[in-house]
Amino acid sequence: MKKVLLALLLASCMPVEDFQEPQADPPDHVWVCYNPNSEWHGSTCNEECYWVGFERSRESFCWLLEKESCTGDLELQWQRENCHLLE
Repeated sequence: MKKVLLALLLASCMPVEDFQEPQADPPDHVWVCYNPNSEWHGSTCNEECYWVGFERSRESFCWLLEKESCTGDLELQWQRENCHLLE
């Protein structure tokens, strides 16, 4: 019995080689935070996007960025600043 337990313990400690996480496909769209007064401005939208400190920002919102807007040359500033979120 001791040998079986020891064998199981040793087997559980062996490294698993060649293990790779499956690669997820990039998203087709992402919601982007617009709130220049927040540290979340320009990041993926979340609840903190709408706040500055303890006050709700009336100028904040989240906007939809679609993959089609980020194909080809990224000529516009908003494309260069946000299309990386779709990678």
